[in-house]
Amino acid sequence: MLMLTPKKEIQLRDYQTAAVEALREGIRQSRRRQVLVAPTGAGKTVIASHLLNEADRKGSYALFLVDRVALVNQTSETLDEYGIRHGIVQGINDRWAPRENVQVCSIQSLARRTLPRTPSLVIYDEAHAMYKSSLDFIAAHPEAVAIGLTATPFTPGMEQHWSGLVNVTTTRKLIETGFLIEPKIYVARSPDDAELGLDSYGEFSESSASEAGIRIVGDVV
Repeated sequence: MLMLTPKKEIQLRDYQTAAVEALREGIRQSRRRQVLVAPTGAGKTVIASHLLNEADRKGSYALFLVDRVALVNQTSETLDEYGIRHGIVQGINDRWAPRENVQVCSIQSLARRTLPRTPSLVIYDEAHAMYKSSLDFIAAHPEAVAIGLTATPFTPGMEQHWSGLVNVTTTRKLIETGFLIEPKIYVARSPDDAELGLDSYGEFSESSASEAGIRIVGDVV
């Protein structure tokens, strides 16, 4: 068993704690398939790490599903920082340890592997992608609580697979509370018609249109 020394502690912000409680309330109301919606910067990974840590603490079997190798490694590094023991289900990864309570799973590899335990919790990252193998896996384990993570829950058909939705916060609230900065928006000025040369037919000449396009692109950059 790999023993990890936490490099940092999971500390939930108030709105993250509220989101976790909202998920629990949904489960109490028999909504076992919930989507956790949070904009970039709200800390979906932190919330997921908290849930996985709680599962580990209780001895439950919990899976975190991702669709790309880069996300497998990124998630594993985050769990290492929090001192959460876990295995990795992905190719011939040397972190293969299927009896650990927490597993970070490549969706593609999970479809070809047999795990030793039935999951109690399945967290599906980027749930709006709606990969059939992930949805089939969740459907095949109706006893498990499933939580989908996304910032964009707008994919047609998502409602067929999920029974509840928890909004963590909004980008505006994150800005107002100081967790994000106010964005600066730059707009390129379109040239006036008078600035564009005309050809013999009274239409904008190709050269003047090209020059205007170059200027607009330059302003954007």
